[in-house]
Amino acid sequence: MKPEMDELKEVPVHRWFSSARALMVCEPYYGCVHALVCLGRFTPYSLGWNRSQTGLAGQDAVKFIYVGPDGGQTVLNAPPVGAPIHRERFPDPNDLDLLWQIHCDMGAKVAELRLHDLDSQRIHEVRRSIDSFRKKNPADHGARDAALRARLLAARPDLLRLWDRGFPGIEDVRNYPVVLVEDYLDFRVPGYVAAELLGIVIAMIADAPRFSHFLMDSECTRASIMHLADLAYNLLQRRKRYNVGGYYTLTYLAGLYASAARSVAARARDAAELEKNDLSQIVLMGNNADELFAHHVGPAFMLPSLFDPKGMLEFLQHWAAAGKGTPEEKVAHFSPPPAYLRLLDTATTPDEPQVLEHIREAENTLDRLDVNVLIRQEAHPVPQTIADRLMAARRG
Repeated sequence: MKPEMDELKEVPVHRWFSSARALMVCEPYYGCVHALVCLGRFTPYSLGWNRSQTGLAGQDAVKFIYVGPDGGQTVLNAPPVGAPIHRERFPDPNDLDLLWQIHCDMGAKVAELRLHDLDSQRIHEVRRSIDSFRKKNPADHGARDAALRARLLAARPDLLRLWDRGFPGIEDVRNYPVVLVEDYLDFRVPGYVAAELLGIVIAMIADAPRFSHFLMDSECTRASIMHLADLAYNLLQRRKRYNVGGYYTLTYLAGLYASAARSVAARARDAAELEKNDLSQIVLMGNNADELFAHHVGPAFMLPSLFDPKGMLEFLQHWAAAGKGTPEEKVAHFSPPPAYLRLLDTATTPDEPQVLEHIREAENTLDRLDVNVLIRQEAHPVPQTIADRLMAARRG
């Protein structure tokens, strides 16, 4: 992986990255659906109680969502007895290509720029990777499941080889999940695949030196969920320190860790091997991670995918002018970078060059992100509890 490039050097570059993140933060189908929702062309839920067959993180879990006049709320329990329950709606497959087409169009424009850091070969590789997971039927998880099986078949032999090398091989084992994170950041695998793999491989490492068990005890399960969820929260907090590319990269990484926390919780719940009190706590922690993703990650990449900077600012200004609360509160759902928030109170929308000038001027005061260092140090996906067990297993 290379350090983050200056995405706003060319607008098509920023929109290409944004559309890739929007497609791969969950998986391409859901990215395409969310684009239609963002533009007001489709809504999956009706007013009242809705039943959603999520199929997230390898689990076909059912959740209920209540939609009131002010928005939706995900709940763990079933709705009141006798309450009407609506089924989640799915869009016409013929309408789903909008976001995918934007990504392809931006890729063609970026290729024409002949940039050293983003050449036509990488653009083609990312397009091919996204397309391999793209599907029309939300119930068809064949591409995702095939990727899971292939990587899991390779994971145990890889871990055993690293283990047999001894020190410093112990650190190589601990860093094996970093490879999965890099695959996700490079758009080789979508978030739901990477999150499921990450949770399983962390469990395998906790089972050193056998590396064969896909589930953890309650201590390691809680530690993993808390570690991944805390990482996601902290990344969302610190993203304001970075330029636009770093801001959205940290948001994208936070999405993986929140999804992985949810995946670990879902596997523990479905295995039903833990005590009732432990299980209740773990389910609640997984639900909190789900909410963190839904409110602070999922919608973040849509506006920079669908619009150029001027169009994105106009959308935010229109949104900020309606309803109650401060402009910042009303656009928080879209998680715009701070540079856009400073322009919300502008009486008239500046033209495209002026918008870019304002944002680039703000960029000069912000840091650039080196995500390679981050995921190996401060944002390492393996919790210390499991790293300690790994060391103890080697000493034993």
